[in-house]
Amino acid sequence: MNKQTLPKYLLFGAAILVCLLLTPAVLSFTSRQPVPFGTGIPVALIYAAAAALLFTGIGEKKRPLSILSFTAILVLLGLTLFTRVSLLPHVTDDFSDYLNIWMQYMLELPGAESLAAEIANYNMPYLYLLFGIAKLVPYAYFMFSLKIFSVLFDFILAYYVMKLIGLKTENRMTGIVAFFAALLVPSVIVNSAMWGQCDSVFSAFALGGLYYGLQKKSRLCWAFFALALSFKLQTVFLMPMLIVFLFRKDIRLRDVWVFAAVFVGLLIPAMIAGRSPISCISVYWNQANSYSELSMLAPNVFAWLPQGTKSNIPVTAAGIFIAGTVVLAFLLYLYWRRDRLGTPDLVKASLIFAVMIPFFLPLMHDRYFYLADTVAVVFLFFEPKRWYIPALVCIASFLCHAAYLFDAVVIPTYVLAFFMLAALSLLAVGFIRETEERKEFPSSR
Repeated sequence: MNKQTLPKYLLFGAAILVCLLLTPAVLSFTSRQPVPFGTGIPVALIYAAAAALLFTGIGEKKRPLSILSFTAILVLLGLTLFTRVSLLPHVTDDFSDYLNIWMQYMLELPGAESLAAEIANYNMPYLYLLFGIAKLVPYAYFMFSLKIFSVLFDFILAYYVMKLIGLKTENRMTGIVAFFAALLVPSVIVNSAMWGQCDSVFSAFALGGLYYGLQKKSRLCWAFFALALSFKLQTVFLMPMLIVFLFRKDIRLRDVWVFAAVFVGLLIPAMIAGRSPISCISVYWNQANSYSELSMLAPNVFAWLPQGTKSNIPVTAAGIFIAGTVVLAFLLYLYWRRDRLGTPDLVKASLIFAVMIPFFLPLMHDRYFYLADTVAVVFLFFEPKRWYIPALVCIASFLCHAAYLFDAVVIPTYVLAFFMLAALSLLAVGFIRETEERKEFPSSR
């Protein structure tokens, strides 16, 4: 520690102290009831972790920021964090009717018996989280603990957005702006802090997998995609990029064992607790078969059918076939033009997959374009002149979130489906046109 770093450490310490003191005050104000001082501890820890991620990501030690810039970042981190803290007391039907009941059940059963029971249609890692909260946290703080975990991953997600932008430019300011841009996407804010969902968790791992694939770090790429899939099936919206990385030789097929080891390894604690292997690996199948409507406020092709249209085998099968055909066709095109693809093209392809797959698949929910929202932020910094594409995606996605959270239909879902169609069309046409016009292998930037 020297004279230059001492003021920064003091500022950082003061910021953490502010988090400790301000959290209970903000929660008391928004919940209209007293909140213990201890609630500030996890918030302060998240603040410290977020700052560490950001400053490490921009290389603060190698190229120190000015005191003014350092202070401004600390203030912005606080604002993004406390925007979320203010939303934590909001109670949704999903928590009351499902998550809270599941955790109560886990609390009542002795030991790890609840891990052997089929009490929820989530995969094992998320159930471990619920189990840990149920056993270690007082009942009154079940919701707070669940949400704060997802909020932590908001910042990890922002870190990988920043790292992906670093593949385009070494400009630190651009990376910092990208970090905060990811945190300010409306659906990212409300999904974790207000809704209490874990979409930030799987999306952070999926973006990490994308980053490590682009960096040709094969085993890390496989591991991160396995972690993402372990939390949410919606990881499949980005998993075609694994095939792209394979035929470009960015990752190695022989490393697929890493994917299997991570995914299966995360099932082992539940198996030890007594849950059968078949039950563990069939969670996603059962989850998919538990939905009855073709579109549950998702802005996709099925939103153009009458609201509440029930799924049936012929229509559902047709939707899956069409989605699979479109994805296969795009993969074949990418293989055909693989020698013309650089890092910016792979980022665009990632967004196309993240929008295309949920757009054509049946049984989609309002939250299922969340991953597209996060990839759209990356796309924005690679293609700033085409800002309207991320805008279409993020507006449509957030308004579908809002329809559930606020019971407010600002724009009908069937209209928002046209937003997504426009974004997908602009993406696909632009991608193919640019690829066909290119006559030599592009640079990585």
